[in-house]
Amino acid sequence: AGADATGVTHPGNGTDGYWTNGSTATSLLGTPPDTEDGTHTARQTVIQDQPVMLLSQWNALPVQDRVGNFWVVDPQTGWAYWANLLFPEEATSFLLDQANFSTSGIRGDYYYGIKAVANMVANTDGDVSALWEEAPENHSDLAKQLVDEVRNGLPILGEMEPGQTFSMRGTQYRYLENKGDGNHLVLHNAGIGAGQWGTEGTTSYNGSIIDGRMRDFHDALPSVIRRQVQPVQATFPDGFANAPEGFWNVAANGWLDPGGSANNPTDIWVDGDINWKFNLEHPSVPAAMRDDITMYTPGGEKKAFALSMADVMRVSGPGLAFPDRNSRNSSGGTGWNGTWALRTFGRYNVPWIIAPSPTWWANGGLMVHLAGFLDTSLHVPRPALILRDQDGAWTSTF
Repeated sequence: AGADATGVTHPGNGTDGYWTNGSTATSLLGTPPDTEDGTHTARQTVIQDQPVMLLSQWNALPVQDRVGNFWVVDPQTGWAYWANLLFPEEATSFLLDQANFSTSGIRGDYYYGIKAVANMVANTDGDVSALWEEAPENHSDLAKQLVDEVRNGLPILGEMEPGQTFSMRGTQYRYLENKGDGNHLVLHNAGIGAGQWGTEGTTSYNGSIIDGRMRDFHDALPSVIRRQVQPVQATFPDGFANAPEGFWNVAANGWLDPGGSANNPTDIWVDGDINWKFNLEHPSVPAAMRDDITMYTPGGEKKAFALSMADVMRVSGPGLAFPDRNSRNSSGGTGWNGTWALRTFGRYNVPWIIAPSPTWWANGGLMVHLAGFLDTSLHVPRPALILRDQDGAWTSTF
């Protein structure tokens, strides 16, 4: 007590910001398990998603916001719970930023301290059960629910089959493809609202309106998902619009039809099934269009993105994520509200879209419309992500 305890709990001047990432210090006083002897290294704290809150406030949150980088305090027991998995080299945000102590009416020498004892357990059934059983204070059922949601809030992607729908923090996604090395391609199972693809004269997906909307979608994701997003290509190729010459037949209904007229190749569609599978091996298809496959790219960008024509063809067909044309329809939309846009140009000012109209020539079919960028009802973003997991333990390599 008193002068003997100076600097015990916080060597230095005790102020926020005294420590920087990589600073080291040796424990001054204490015995295990409260204090581990030896030199310790300070880690950069994560940025909190929400301020410290009570357990009752956590319980009132929407399900998609209940896992993240923030503290939840149970005032009945004194336990504080970190509402996320904590990975190696990570440090939580601050539980306490400062403490004010009133000395009014106190006589003589005094010392005031706050003792915080961390009880960290591995993400296994046995270790978590031991936490509940061995704690001197009883954990509430609601606190156990919080820990359970943190542990099970994200799916094990490596166990999924192509085309399987699943939920992440209250939002539905469709599993498209195992990219290997723990990386997985997933797609938002519905569009996120109609809007312009780009302005008149836009010549690139990169930096376009739809690209910006995809990035905004990523930035608004809960942190528990966002940190698992893997980087992809910083820019996507776009040098294949409006090719080849004479490729398009203007249909009476306002659609541009690649194939089916005397001047256009009918073999642009695989097996002659118009609007279903585009023949990327056709000699009229530029290599940049054929090879525009979204991939995990170390040093690239973490973002959501619109799928390319090549991406969609890669996962369309029997046994794949889109086994038939109807499976490509976006959920949650009726009529043209279920249309979703690709990042691939069909011709100048016109991107490819997947149209859900319940007719033989659409219904999940690939289409291009004369209205181009100006028809906002047809350009609905459906964000895709490459996420990483490894044996159910969510880690990031970027």
